[in-house]
Amino acid sequence: MLRSYQAKTGLPDAAFSTLVQLAIEHQREASAIDQQAKIIIDNFHAQYPRKLPPGMAPPPPPQELLDLQERRDALALRYRDRLKTVVGDETYDRFKLCIDEEFRPKPKQPGTAPITPPKHPAPPGRGDK
Repeated sequence: MLRSYQAKTGLPDAAFSTLVQLAIEHQREASAIDQQAKIIIDNFHAQYPRKLPPGMAPPPPPQELLDLQERRDALALRYRDRLKTVVGDETYDRFKLCIDEEFRPKPKQPGTAPITPPKHPAPPGRGDK
């Protein structure tokens, strides 16, 4: 599967190896942040009911959680910058264009119902349970 992305993006072997290594490092660091966030989210959910009474606004997320999100966002940008530095701007730009195209939302097929977002998004980290 990974090699198919290398072929699609046209990254040379050395640049692709760097990309994979940076992705592994990023995932390791992001997972550590995610584990901290899960503890905060679980504690938050223990304090508040999952279904709020009508008319009750959801409480704001804890500041600790917002701080972790900022750290996670900064982490992603730091790894992006490292990749750009190692492979060069031209290679990075070519790679980014290819990935953006690959993961761009596809147009809806005629006759399909549009996806309607929920009126009130779930708090951060809340999955379908």
